[in-house]
Amino acid sequence: MWRADRPQKGRFRQFHQCDIDIIGDSSILAEIQLILAASEVLQQIGFEEHTIRLNDRKILTGLADAANIKPEDHSTFFITLDKLDKIGLDGVKQECLNKGFNSKQVSIFFEAVHQIFTTASLSEQINLLPKSITEQVIISFQQIFQTVQDQLIGGASIKFDPTLVRGMGYYTGPIFEIESKGFGGAIAGGGRYDDMSGKYLSKPEPSCGISIGFERILSIIEDTNFEIPKKENRLAFLYPKNLSPNEFSELLSQAKYWREEGYIVTLTEQKKNTNKQLSQLSENGFGFFVKYGESELRKIQS
Repeated sequence: MWRADRPQKGRFRQFHQCDIDIIGDSSILAEIQLILAASEVLQQIGFEEHTIRLNDRKILTGLADAANIKPEDHSTFFITLDKLDKIGLDGVKQECLNKGFNSKQVSIFFEAVHQIFTTASLSEQINLLPKSITEQVIISFQQIFQTVQDQLIGGASIKFDPTLVRGMGYYTGPIFEIESKGFGGAIAGGGRYDDMSGKYLSKPEPSCGISIGFERILSIIEDTNFEIPKKENRLAFLYPKNLSPNEFSELLSQAKYWREEGYIVTLTEQKKNTNKQLSQLSENGFGFFVKYGESELRKIQS
């Protein structure tokens, strides 16, 4: 991926994302599965304490309408609101005024947001939302929130954030970001984008996705002195060149066996100079190796 942005820690012009997308499912199970999958991944790589921020673009639109912000001005207002984590509340309010929004509009919007943030339960927060937001949007939002909350494990939590924008204008429904304790920006985010595929297909397909920022994850891992898996858990599976289809299938079956035994297995073609290859594997953190067709697990001598 590439972005037109000023490079900074954890935010680069060229970067990688780990994406999960569900195409063709209009039900809220798509959102629920994506959020829980991303949360589970983060749990497994050491991010026990993280917070899922949940909003809906339709809720955001309803709040803007209630503040008498014209539909044609929503995009400008939301782009400014999206800077909240960078320039703070006062900065966003001032920029809104600079862009022509009057003080009454700004006051109404942020007073509604303040009331939501200072209200404890989700049901009470929902009661504060404008009545113009349809019942179906509210019901779906509550179901996503409650189901995710019931399924979260460890130090993961979820909260309703009416200021969450997800700057991309193509989002059409629920949006979400995941933040990790001790890191300033989101490490994962996504939402529903039902209309986008219509640009490329004869008709739009319901679509929902989430992405995890690869470089941001690495940045946090480096700062916390994360250690790669120990050699005792890493196994190199050496296989000969030019395997037949049947032999290739057998290779995968054997590799699956060792993974089920608890090893992190990498398949690698056996070189002519096996001793040199094993030395390189040891330098790369591998503690054991197995040769194709053999059942013996051998320790790599470092």
